[in-house]
Amino acid sequence: MSLVTSNGCVVAWGRTSATSKYGDLSTEEKLENLREVLAVYPDLGGLKRVTLYFRGSRAVEPTDSYAVSPPLPRQSRVR
Repeated sequence: MSLVTSNGCVVAWGRTSATSKYGDLSTEEKLENLREVLAVYPDLGGLKRVTLYFRGSRAVEPTDSYAVSPPLPRQSRVR
């Protein structure tokens, strides 16, 4: 399951407690991972994606890692 914040950050939560498998993090562990990310990135500002379902680590992807390609020039039509 993933959630999207109002600033566009995707929070990858993983499986719900109803569908979890052996070895999946508990809800409490995922919330602790989220608290640790929020300590560094308040309001998840500047992040494109946060993955919370890894044991012992959180994966964050800053928005500046996405390079925006300049628009291609329009080709003029020859008549």
